[in-house]
Amino acid sequence: MEIRTFLDRIEGDKAVLLDEDEKEAVIPAAWIPGAHEGQAVTLRIEDDPEREEAALAEAEALLADLKQ
Repeated sequence: MEIRTFLDRIEGDKAVLLDEDEKEAVIPAAWIPGAHEGQAVTLRIEDDPEREEAALAEAEALLADLKQ
């Protein structure tokens, strides 16, 4: 999924993004190289099932260790 936004404003260490429908997203400003108001920013959101599966396996292993 790709979301096209503009950096509306910076509030402290947060960047406030607005899409074409005026939907707002707040993310760390540090995640945007050269963050400045008015900057066009495209967000790409991808599902990562392999990383999700690895994290779940790690959590299950930690839980099993705690139960012993």
